[in-house]
Order: sequence, then structure tokens, then C-alpha cells
Amino acid sequence: MKVLHIGSYWMGENDIVQRMAAVLSEMVPTVCIDTLLYQNGWHRWVEREGEVYWLREDALLPVVEQERPDVIVCNAGGHGIRPETRARLGKAVLVGIALSDPDVFDYQTRYIAPHFDLFYTNCPDRIGDYASIGVEARLLPFAVDPAYYRPLGLERDLDVVLVGHARPDRKVFVAPLQRHFRVGLFGRGWGGGCGEATGREHVRAINRGKLYLSLTRTLAQFHNTKGGVFEASACRTPVVTEHLAQTARYFEFGREIIGFDGADDLPQVIAAYLNDGSRREAVAEAAYRRVLREHTWQKRWEQVLDDVRSQSRLGPAVAGRV
Repeated sequence: MKVLHIGSYWMGENDIVQRMAAVLSEMVPTVCIDTLLYQNGWHRWVEREGEVYWLREDALLPVVEQERPDVIVCNAGGHGIRPETRARLGKAVLVGIALSDPDVFDYQTRYIAPHFDLFYTNCPDRIGDYASIGVEARLLPFAVDPAYYRPLGLERDLDVVLVGHARPDRKVFVAPLQRHFRVGLFGRGWGGGCGEATGREHVRAINRGKLYLSLTRTLAQFHNTKGGVFEASACRTPVVTEHLAQTARYFEFGREIIGFDGADDLPQVIAAYLNDGSRREAVAEAAYRRVLREHTWQKRWEQVLDDVRSQSRLGPAVAGRV
């Protein structure tokens, strides 16, 4: 089987889409296209319509004709394939992935999802919304590439690490912590923070914390389990996050992940774990083992490839090679 993977990488080599493409390439023959959404040159690959980026037929078809992929994956970024283009792609199974739900459904993925054979969302709360437009979306939670995100053996010189740009809803949680703990803030707008951390510096930043703080509120003010939960766990950094039913699907609160309830509760929870190194180590080890066992991008792609096998258009010969 051959896969054509289409995406774009706004954060560089540690971008989730980039890590997903790298892992997929190790599993099956994969041709990767960066549509340059976050750089000059994106007009070559896509045509923008609102927040949807339709793949240009004159750019896509020559690649398909040359590579003859069995599967075409459009991974995040609002990449869509128009029905008239789809009709010219032969028997390739079309797979769409949304990584920014729940935020993007209303203005982006609801328009592109119906044109894929398989469509995946990272947010269980949006499954019903896709069903309402006739799409049987499947859950594909965040995960991690443990060859990239891993323990580095660095001195954990920060009590708490948070990776993300400053926002008012985040400052509510951070301000009280800064009065009592050594807090490493990696992102724009913090004022006196540690600056942005991309690429390998992102991995180093996570490894510097005794605890990693993951706040569940999204830019559109929904709540969702963040990718950092998996990345920090793969670095054996214990994660502190708000109690959320979604997160309990992936980690057991109290044993593999540390939960808190609101800004007033957070400092007490952090203090308790900073004062008990053995508890921190137990949580870190349990989460690390859970990640390697269940929450890697290889595991997620295995799920997708199993679903692709069920698509009859592949035919028995190709399906047997997936």
C-alpha cells in the first residue's frame, strides 16, 4: 500500500502533523506534501474559501497520477477535496483528520468532512455534531512520537512548566503560581517568560519541569484534552490538568495523571506533589508506561489502517497488504 499524506507544519519538526507524517512514513510507503499553509507558496496547492483550503486539482492530480497512492490523507489545516476532484482520483481511499476540534467544526470541518471516505476528530464531544450532517466521524485522540518526545535526563530546575501563549484565561491560573513556585512559561506574551519553545527546545522545556501544567480550555473556550498531556507523559514529566471526562479515557486520575478543580485548588495540588517526590515519580512512571503501551502515533495509525482495510474499493489485493 502507498499513502499520499497532505498537511502543513506551522511549528516545524515538533509539529503534530509533522510527527504523524514521520511515523506513518516508517510504517508504510508514504509520499508527504507540505502545502505551505503557513508560508509563502500556499496558493500553488490550495484555494481558500473562508477557512476551508480546497486542494487545487491542477496540483493534486499530477502527483496522484505519478505516485498512484492507495490512500490519500488530508491531515488537519482545513484541507478539503472537492467532489469533482474526488471523482478523478480513482480508487484511492480518502482519509480526513481534524486536529483542532472542537473549535473548527462550525466554520471548517463541517464543510470538508462529507467528501471523505473516512473522517477522524480528536474530540469525542464533536462526534454527534458530525452525525448531524451525515458523517460517521471516528475518534482519533492525540498521541505522541516517543522517539522524539522522551526523557532527556536534564536537571528539573523548574517546579512547573506550561507551554502555550499567554491568554487571559490562562493568566488566571498562572498568576497565583508565580508567587509561590518556579514557573517556566514557554510562549509569547508572558512578559518575563522563557520565550517560545519549538523543535527540540520544546522537548527540553518539558523535561525541565518537575510538573507539567496542561489547561484544557481551547482558544474558542471549549474544553478538550490537549496534545501536551501525551507529550509530557512521554518525557516522564507528571501532568497536572483539570478534571475532564475526556482525559479520563486516556489516563487514570490519581494514578497516571494529577487532577485539580479550578484556580483556587491548583496551588494546593502542586504544592502537595512538589513536597512528595515519590508520588511524582509514581505518577510519571505510570503515565509513561501507559503512553508507550496505548498512546503513540503508531498505535493511532494502526487504527486508521485497520479502518482503511474495511474500505472495499481497495480490493482484496491491496487490502491484504495494508
